[in-house]
Amino acid sequence: MRDVWPALSVVMSWTAASCGLYLPRVLERYGEGVQVQQVLSNSSEGPLTMVSTEHLTAGPPCITDVFYELLPVGGTQTRLVDELDVGAEYEMIMTQSCGLYRYAIGD
Repeated sequence: MRDVWPALSVVMSWTAASCGLYLPRVLERYGEGVQVQQVLSNSSEGPLTMVSTEHLTAGPPCITDVFYELLPVGGTQTRLVDELDVGAEYEMIMTQSCGLYRYAIGD
């Protein structure tokens, strides 16, 4: 790949779960010095988090693309992102511009 892109320094790819199994091969193909950067955390329903650090689960929610409501497990009243309690468990409910309205994704 260095023959095609000799100055390449970053490859953007999914790196979590089963995609991580292929990272050694990606690094081998692109050569030394190339950094693999995690892309957005996505689901089939829409984008979930943006990349802000190398930590795979530390990205902030994609609030420019999705409106998030979170329902406490066992609760009946949804909360917004700034109303969450640390350590509590929530069900994510998404509304996004591609047509989903208050969709409980079940993740």
